[in-house]
Amino acid sequence: MTLDVEDGVDRATTNYIECDVEEQAIDFDVAANYAADRDPGYDPGLTTVSFTDFGTAFTGSAVQECHPYCYRANLTLGVHFSATSDKGEVLFAFPATVAPITNAVGRLSLGWIYLDGPPLPGGSTLKAEMVLKSTDKGILIANSGSLDVTPGSWKEFKYFPIEQGFATGDLTNIEAIGFRITLTGAADWDGVIYADHFQLRQ
Repeated sequence: MTLDVEDGVDRATTNYIECDVEEQAIDFDVAANYAADRDPGYDPGLTTVSFTDFGTAFTGSAVQECHPYCYRANLTLGVHFSATSDKGEVLFAFPATVAPITNAVGRLSLGWIYLDGPPLPGGSTLKAEMVLKSTDKGILIANSGSLDVTPGSWKEFKYFPIEQGFATGDLTNIEAIGFRITLTGAADWDGVIYADHFQLRQ
């Protein structure tokens, strides 16, 4: 585990300015871990995590207190790449109290991921794209380009507003948010991705 990961829980008390509007965020954290002046995010017990048939690179998930961007917890996703498994997609469902979001136009969206593990194999590159799931349009893929992901640093999805990354006419009845990853250059690699602070806020 990297030093950055080990320092994560200590950094959780900093209350980064980016970690805002928690009450509309999927932080995978429980209310007791938020400072008294902060509003807790969605209860992780009400946030269903699922993998789509886009690929099989994700091997499982668990909420852990090991590398938070905002507070103590995050979702840790196992990743395995091979010649026959070079991509994967994960969705985080908004709780039934707010989903589906009938019209997401004008909302602001964030999400952070951190790839942890050995260096990627030589000649390989890893791309990540934010996705949304609509009850009537299916999986929506950000049209603004992908993020280059390398081990050891946070990467941010940010669409202020969400129309910067998705077609306005598709932003109806949104029930989940997430991301997909694709490795170019077939190679074996194992590691994890930490996901935190995904939101589609008003």
